[in-house]
Amino acid sequence: MAGLLPALLSGLGGAKPALVFVFASVPHEIGRVSADLAALFPAATVLGSSSSGEFVRGGVGKGARHRGRKRPGDV
Repeated sequence: MAGLLPALLSGLGGAKPALVFVFASVPHEIGRVSADLAALFPAATVLGSSSSGEFVRGGVGKGARHRGRKRPGDV
């Protein structure tokens, strides 16, 4: 997670998200990831989900990650 945070902040370009959604696979502790994101973005609502396997291009995978963001004013 620590390596992902600088890229996430850089991608936001200083914007303050209103909503942060995280989808974590089994190896990533969803509670810890959600808590880290809530601390990083205290004004945002953090929603999360986890899986016990992911459908990926070409089959089923394990250990995949997805991150997304919504900035205030985005539709």
